Amino acid sequence: MSKTTQMFAYKNLRGIYDFDYDAEGKLQYCLEDPDQAIAQYAIFPPLKQDQKTTINLLPNLLNDGQLVIKAYNTANRWHAVRRSISNSRAENCWIYAKKLQDLGFSVADPVAFIQEYILGRLKGRSWYLYKFIDGRTWADYLRSGSDEPSQLQALEKIINTLNSLWDRSITHGDTKSSNILLSNDQILLLDLDVMKQHDNKRSAASAVNRDATRFLRDLKQDYPNLYEFSLEKLGRLGWTFASAYKSHQP
Repeated sequence: MSKTTQMFAYKNLRGIYDFDYDAEGKLQYCLEDPDQAIAQYAIFPPLKQDQKTTINLLPNLLNDGQLVIKAYNTANRWHAVRRSISNSRAENCWIYAKKLQDLGFSVADPVAFIQEYILGRLKGRSWYLYKFIDGRTWADYLRSGSDEPSQLQALEKIINTLNSLWDRSITHGDTKSSNILLSNDQILLLDLDVMKQHDNKRSAASAVNRDATRFLRDLKQDYPNLYEFSLEKLGRLGWTFASAYKSHQP
């Protein structure tokens, strides 16, 4: 852990938080009872809500900036058992946000992750807390009617970011256009729930292929010029997606 992070435990909740964001003690309240903090401080409606996750914006709990809490629900007891032998999605977000920061990538600053435990050992719900970043998703940017030269410039930055990840055998796992944020001339990847650094070339190649296929899917039908540019750019970088094998050494 870094010098500003600290583990915590309260009743059936465990986790890690960055105490630089808690100078006034407000964050501690959220760590000890995230449900109540959301009920009391969140702006409604949620930024996103479905059966698996809920994302809320809480404007008054950080010293500097707004707090986002992404809550991950547990479908059933079997789901809790499976999660108990691996990282929860909130924990995975925390781990890879920290890793990306260390590698020099732009990310939404990780604030904390909270893990609920059921019957002592089973992992229940989890929460990932991060600092809100203002910007537009790649999906919104495309729909905004921006001119094609600007789109191509942004697209090149996105591909360079993905390439830098893939060169390190790191894959995102869900590279749809709404998971890519453009903010102040920077590219940030959102939803690091299933991000993974692979320990062998075969696994990495297969996962890179899935990343690239998912990314290109959003361009192929509606933005053919951007799609062709992406294929050409990725080809120049050495990626061939029949096998997702990079033909040159990074």
